[in-house]
Amino acid sequence: MAGYFAESGISSTVHIVTRLDKDTSGVICVAKHRHAHHLLSEMQKAGTISRDYEAIVHGFIKEDAFTIDAPIGRKDGSIIERFISPEGKYAKTSVQVLNRFHLEGEELTHVRLQLHTGRTHQIRVHMMSIGHPLIGDDLYGGSLKFIQRQALHARELKLIHPFSGESLKITSPFPQDMENIIPFKTTK
Repeated sequence: MAGYFAESGISSTVHIVTRLDKDTSGVICVAKHRHAHHLLSEMQKAGTISRDYEAIVHGFIKEDAFTIDAPIGRKDGSIIERFISPEGKYAKTSVQVLNRFHLEGEELTHVRLQLHTGRTHQIRVHMMSIGHPLIGDDLYGGSLKFIQRQALHARELKLIHPFSGESLKITSPFPQDMENIIPFKTTK
């Protein structure tokens, strides 16, 4: 992002508003200055920035739509790994099944997820906690058989521009490495 600012002649520091885990593809929100960053951060805390993801997980998820409401904490002895913990921070993720399919004899499910909170590794931990880890997510029980990173993509970001009041919807195309796994892409 700093390189883009320099190439575009934008004399500003990069202020990250929404972040992605390492190896997660997709859209993020970046502010050009501190005041915008503050306003956008407040909007994020208030839940007025909407973030939708798509993932491919192990197994067939039986329900078509549901919510995971489970607190997430840091695993003892690790600065990276998280887990479901009663002492953790509140975390909520909505899940919608887009399709279920087989690949090389394995059951997989393509899902859309909406974050209501923004905890570290939230989607990855929530999906692992219900027995459906993301494929490629070897930190949380996923297999590297079909992809060499967690199959997680930040598909859409919706917000109201903090200065103009314009309603914005920013999308990121589905990545080719995930597209190659799904025999047919169904978007709802």
